[in-house]
Amino acid sequence: MISQPALTIPTYVTEMHNENFRYWMQLRNATMFRIDAHDDFSDYVPYQEVIDGKYYRRLTIGNFNCAAVHYGIVSNIYWLNPLKKTRNLYDMGSNKDSLRTFVGGGYIKWVNGWCRFKDYRRIIDEDQIRLSQNPFLLDIDLDGFCCIERGYDAQNFHHPNHGWEQRVDETAELVRGLKRPDVITITRSQGEADYLQYVPPGLVDDVQAYTLEKLAEIYGGGR
Repeated sequence: MISQPALTIPTYVTEMHNENFRYWMQLRNATMFRIDAHDDFSDYVPYQEVIDGKYYRRLTIGNFNCAAVHYGIVSNIYWLNPLKKTRNLYDMGSNKDSLRTFVGGGYIKWVNGWCRFKDYRRIIDEDQIRLSQNPFLLDIDLDGFCCIERGYDAQNFHHPNHGWEQRVDETAELVRGLKRPDVITITRSQGEADYLQYVPPGLVDDVQAYTLEKLAEIYGGGR
């Protein structure tokens, strides 16, 4: 059990990313800032009219964002992949044509389809992040710092297991300049099957502890 530094913001740590959905359900029209090695923008989400506390179990680690948008939990999404050498920051939702869903055949789907998200996401600078008075959700997948990136392209990615402390430090500095989150969720990406373990199991506790320490420096101490 990793001791969690004192944070003055509700902070939840999960093993799999879809589990975070249960901690988001209290929010409405939130802006999400995602730190992740993957976009997680697939769809075909099982639909039900009333979402309950166990609905997250019906989601996958790739389609939970679609569910969050459809149910009005999230209305705007920014995504940073620290593993990219260029550290591109994407605006996934200012163009509302991208974040539109519909229900068909019992599933929630993106209006324009998952494969077309590359046509809508827009690379922006840090000073272009727009956070309104709506709730702010900081969502961190630790694989954005340290990842078993199967078949990763060494020309486009940092080595996934080296330099993760620097990636945490650089990301913390970016986050420090944003408004205070209402909720923080952190995913360890440790599924039971090997192919669902995206953070090296031998490093995940260290990455989690270091990330929590950096967050405590920003949000701890009653600030």
